[in-house]
Amino acid sequence: MALLTPSRAERLSRTIHQEASQLVAHGQAGLSLPVIFPRNHAQVLFAPGVPFKALKGGRGTAKSTSAASYIILRMDADNVRVACLRRFQNSIRQSSKRSLEKAIERLGLSHRFHVTKKNEIYNKVTGSEAFFGGIERNTDDMARGLEDVDIFYIDEAHSVAIASFSVIIPTIRKSGAELILCWNPRDPEDGPDKLFLANGLYAGETLVHHAEIEDNPYFFQGQMGNSMRLMKAQNHDLYLHVWRGHYDTKRGDRIFDITIGALGHNALGGVEPVYGMDLGYVDDPTVVVKCYVLEHSKTIYVAKSAHEYGCEADDLPGLIDEVIDDRGDAVICDTNEQRTTAALTRKGFNLINAEKGPGSVVAGVRWLRGYQIVVHPDCELVREEARLYKWQVDRATGKRKDVPVKGNDHTWDAIRYATQAAQAGEAVGETFLW
Repeated sequence: MALLTPSRAERLSRTIHQEASQLVAHGQAGLSLPVIFPRNHAQVLFAPGVPFKALKGGRGTAKSTSAASYIILRMDADNVRVACLRRFQNSIRQSSKRSLEKAIERLGLSHRFHVTKKNEIYNKVTGSEAFFGGIERNTDDMARGLEDVDIFYIDEAHSVAIASFSVIIPTIRKSGAELILCWNPRDPEDGPDKLFLANGLYAGETLVHHAEIEDNPYFFQGQMGNSMRLMKAQNHDLYLHVWRGHYDTKRGDRIFDITIGALGHNALGGVEPVYGMDLGYVDDPTVVVKCYVLEHSKTIYVAKSAHEYGCEADDLPGLIDEVIDDRGDAVICDTNEQRTTAALTRKGFNLINAEKGPGSVVAGVRWLRGYQIVVHPDCELVREEARLYKWQVDRATGKRKDVPVKGNDHTWDAIRYATQAAQAGEAVGETFLW
């Protein structure tokens, strides 16, 4: 690998900007140069001789987009080995692979890369490779597989514990190797905040930029701008956390207090699972969940989930199959997307229309709050949205309203749909609910 020396960083940055400008001029990139690399993001990513590079901030600030573009351009300029890591990776859908694929498309470099169906991306010209994995399972085996890596990339780094960083960082041995971190700040005691910010152990070796929505000149061209304004009006503190990257300080506004754990076969008592799906749009995830309603213990167990942002119609069957046991299993969902649901029905899925109407969200939330909710540790998005799903708050009086903030509700919509029969007092598995 050619080291990213100051002169090389300058040449590479200049070349990349020239090539990107040409792509834009010929209509091949689809995005203008600032989106490919907001200037203050580039100052961090292209900094030579810096072992730790951090982009933190709120949602929609182009952190992951910038990191993915940088990685792809480095792979196209040098022979590098890239490890893209997350805390958990139960399937390739949970990895940052799609972000890198989009960067390849955005930069007009599809003819130079080979993307496998599993967990690798190769550059056919330079020989670079990127692979994807989870950190907190088989950590010793994973650490051995990180030898000779040039670029380590951890997205959603807020979920990675200090103990896991203690496994990763000693593997960054190669001369010129670097660790890139992207995360939405959650708590000052989280791993990246404790290690790489302020007085952290590696703060002196880390270059940090707190990303803002103003970094992304296309932020207000999609639905994110509307979502941000709505949250700002409904719960200002939550807006500051989600969109501005402030720490999550108002925990009393959370709608659900969940327990993380795995229930065994005996605890389920022969109850059959129920399934729900919330179909997402461009900026939202499509979510599928598998739940058990355990009336004898007043418990709802979320045993399995899968999600994908911007899920294409062709990818939906695979996403659903990750969660359900059989395509004949009833999956409760909003069937208003008739073309999508009709296509899934033709493939053998048993989709049932969710009951919706005025007050259905609040009624469903109140019903769920009457149960202890246990979430399997692998259900990452369920856990994250439990943290972010909050009540509206009157900004003038500070009083909580009994209405949820719109947003961060995709998994909870799916759970409401899945438990629809139980809410209506119908039979669920071997338990009859009244």
